Formats: sequence, C-alpha cells, structure tokens
Amino acid sequence: VSQWAPIDLSVMGNGQVKLLWQDTDGRASVWTLNSNLSYNTHRDHGPHAGWMPIRVAAGANNESRLLWRHRDGRASLWKLNAAGDGIDDRQFG
Repeated sequence: VSQWAPIDLSVMGNGQVKLLWQDTDGRASVWTLNSNLSYNTHRDHGPHAGWMPIRVAAGANNESRLLWRHRDGRASLWKLNAAGDGIDDRQFG
C-alpha cells in the first residue's frame, strides 16, 4: 500500500516553495507551490532500489537539489531543472 508523507521543504528566491514527499516504496515527489502556497506542479522520481529521498534544496537559479540516501550509506545528489527533471547527479560514499 502506497503511503506518502511530506519530509522536507525549501523556499526559492522568488518565494515559491519546493515540498518533498516520500512514499513508503522509495519514490520521491517534488511539488512546487506558488508564493501564496497554492499547488503549481510536481514531478515524481523513482522508486530506485535501496534509495530513499532525504532532502530538497531550492536555489536562486530555479534549480533544485534532491538528496537521496542508499541503505548501504551512500548518498546521491541530483540537480533538478525548473520543471523538476533530473539534469545531473553525483554519488558519494
């Protein structure tokens, strides 16, 4: 059974909010809320075996970063464009 929970948020320079949701199966959903906190759009990512989303960070350049943690301790940092699509990633650990 799928169960989503909000786990993090970040405010962009233009007042928009990035809200990170995590599903029990490991999927991430990054929502964009307008400055008045009304829903604008979202993009879903995953699931990726062994990975869980941890944090979202919004940059002044309309790009966001999505941090994932693997059950073996590795981390993966994704760069997302303004639409929420992954445009770059790096793994650590």
